[in-house]
Amino acid sequence: MTTHRVWTSAAVFAAAGAAIAGVLVATQPRASASAGLHWEPCPGQGDPVGMECSQIQVPVDWDHPSGRTITMRLGRLKNTDPQHRLGTVVYNAGGPGPANIPTLPRYAPNLAGLRARFDVVTWDPRGASGTWGGEAQEKACEKDGIPFSLPRNRADYDAKARANQAAYQRCRAVDPELFDHLDSRQQARDLEAIRAALDEPALNFIGQSYGAVVATTYLRLFPDRVRAIYLDSVVNHVTDINADDAMHNLELETLFSQFAGWCAGDAGCALHNEDVHAVWRTLVANANRDPVPVPGSNPAVSYSGDDMIRTAGAFLASARFAEFATAIDAARHGDALPITGPARAIPGFKPVFPPSSAATECADGDLYSDYSAQQSAVAAGKRLAPDFPAERPAYHSVCIGWPQPVANPRAPLPGSGLPPIVGAAAIGDIRNTRAVVDQVPNSTTITVDGIGHGQYLGLGNPCVIPQVNRYFIDGTVPPPNTTCPAP
Repeated sequence: MTTHRVWTSAAVFAAAGAAIAGVLVATQPRASASAGLHWEPCPGQGDPVGMECSQIQVPVDWDHPSGRTITMRLGRLKNTDPQHRLGTVVYNAGGPGPANIPTLPRYAPNLAGLRARFDVVTWDPRGASGTWGGEAQEKACEKDGIPFSLPRNRADYDAKARANQAAYQRCRAVDPELFDHLDSRQQARDLEAIRAALDEPALNFIGQSYGAVVATTYLRLFPDRVRAIYLDSVVNHVTDINADDAMHNLELETLFSQFAGWCAGDAGCALHNEDVHAVWRTLVANANRDPVPVPGSNPAVSYSGDDMIRTAGAFLASARFAEFATAIDAARHGDALPITGPARAIPGFKPVFPPSSAATECADGDLYSDYSAQQSAVAAGKRLAPDFPAERPAYHSVCIGWPQPVANPRAPLPGSGLPPIVGAAAIGDIRNTRAVVDQVPNSTTITVDGIGHGQYLGLGNPCVIPQVNRYFIDGTVPPPNTTCPAP
């Protein structure tokens, strides 16, 4: 399942061995460029050898480039073999909202092979965590998150819209102009400015999870400035929201069926020899009528069935099956603490969404047009995902009442004129990843036989990494129907 940033503290085949034609030409060694950027050691301790930081100025509003500017930090892991350097690969690890530079040390081992031929650069996107000012400003934009909830009727929907708008406004008051320009179209323009500052003739890019939205937006804006694009576990921005939801729903059911199958075959499962689907559906229905308390919460918190659906994804997407089974068993016996999962670290014990991140997703069109459209999505969820009937509408609820026009609408990729791209994803992300990659002729998605979000950067899949590295080096697209085991 595509994992967005919900915890405040996503078939045209290439011939086998086909190379990218036309745009992918930089296979001869190139000296390190980006002479206009001043690189220096990053603040802090424990950075890997070769890690440096710089910064770049960009307009707050790219439609008015002579107006106010903001500073964005860049981070770099230098190429380790200058005599064979080909250029720079830029990445965005997803979100939206988290800073990317702190991920460089964590991802450095997985990037070692790529660094033999490339510098690797990332940046802290506009509006990233830690960039809003003092404690009060960070609280308004990051820590006071928007709850996920499912309006049951029109009155609930209108109340949710008012509550969301109050949360948006608290963050917007910190910096109205920046808040109004956090959509991925602005961020893709930032990426283009980074490419130019690096003196790269064309972009090499890794987009993981929500980073794929920045990538697909860039592909629409600058199709002639692309060399190689790798998309991993993508968030889909190329189909309409209903098609996106349908694929998510099917992925959720596939994940839950994997869990149920594991439980049937493992005597250690807390639900072994039971109908896992029936147990789960009964728990969700009962908890929606009579929420289950979370012991130790102060003030007291209870979990509805919808709350449990929200946290279930954290267990399923990381294959924490034994833990999930134990949590279900505890919840049906009156203890919802185990099923809170990662939300246990959040005040309130429930997943929430930062208003600054909502300012990106909502402006990118991750919303329903009105109450009627939301109700239609609920009905579709019941048909396609009986174990998670309202997971998608509850997720999108953070954008109910979004007061501005969609700045970066969902739209297909141009297809022709783009070089082939490569994707990779496992169960939970594969349908949406294919939906994006298949729009570009001669492209390939590597299917990972297992579960896990972020195959290259996050998980370091030893089957995926060398194929993606080869693609960046010489343009070789993996053969059609390529599969890899889960790491």
